[in-house]
Parts: sequence; C-alpha cells; structure tokens
Amino acid sequence: MKQFSEETRRKMSKSAKRRCSDPKWLEHQHNRGTKLPFDTVKSMYESGSTQTEIAEFLGVSQKVVWRFMKNHGIKARVAAKRNQRGENNSSWKGGIVKDTAGYVLVKTDGHPRAKKHGGYVREHILTMEILIGRHLTPNEVVHHINGIKDDNRPENLMLMTKAEHTSYHAKNRKKKGR
Repeated sequence: MKQFSEETRRKMSKSAKRRCSDPKWLEHQHNRGTKLPFDTVKSMYESGSTQTEIAEFLGVSQKVVWRFMKNHGIKARVAAKRNQRGENNSSWKGGIVKDTAGYVLVKTDGHPRAKKHGGYVREHILTMEILIGRHLTPNEVVHHINGIKDDNRPENLMLMTKAEHTSYHAKNRKKKGR
C-alpha cells in the first residue's frame, strides 16, 4: 500500500484503501495524463532541446512536457548560472549612479570606502583623493563650494576636517536665520 500517515489512513474509506493497494490502479495513476512519445521527449531533451521547444514540436504546452518528464523520471537540467554582475547586466550604466541624497557614485572595487556601499564611492571623494594623491582620512570630508552635490569639478571641491565642515555649516545657518 502507498505510504500514508496514520491520520490520512483513518480518514480514507475502505474502497480508497483498496484502490491504493491495487498495483493496477497505481499503474493507471502513474500513466494518467497526456500521452507523449517517451523516446521522442527523452531524446530531444537529452540532445539539448528545451521543454518549450519540445512542447512546440509536439503541439502541447510546456507544463504538459514538464509534468510528463516528472512522471516518467526524466530529470530536468539545472539552469546554468548566468553572470549578471556589472557590465553583463542589462541595467548597467557604466558604473556611475546617483544616490538618494543626490551624490554621484562611481563603481570602485577595492577602495577602502567601497566596502560599506556595495563597491561604490562618491565621486567627489575620488576626485579629491586624486588631487591630494592619497585616500582621505576618517576625519576628512569634501565640501562642495557651490552646494551642488553632483558638481564634482576640482575647483568646486574643498578638503576640510569634520569639525571645520560642521562649523562652516553652523555659521551659514546662523547667517540665514535658521
């Protein structure tokens, strides 16, 4: 008899229990469904055809081919992993994007700050590092002189300590009366 849990077996009628133990009934259940030529399906699939291509050839849906293969023990191929990272992705924009704060981010794997931001570093930081010939220290920030966050021209950038930057913006807030 087919293996059922005790609870399921208690709920089954006597006729259902008889049917489940009958080898002819089990064979009938196994062969139910759309009849497809086993050799054709197997040979096409093994020669590299997809389930969809087999379905089109036989005039049925892909789901029918999938179920037939499952019921007849034809193992489905594992989908190949595709490299969808970086420039292989259809949404790739050259490694330059804008964050929600309006700063331009550049894909820079291996940069000390890139680890925290998915491989991206703000462009104004990279520009300043090129100008000074070293990475910024944790206490340094780059200030946009004109206040436009995506204007990363060297003449618009100023290197400051965090304390200087905070003080600068505090003074400007007082001048504006905020």
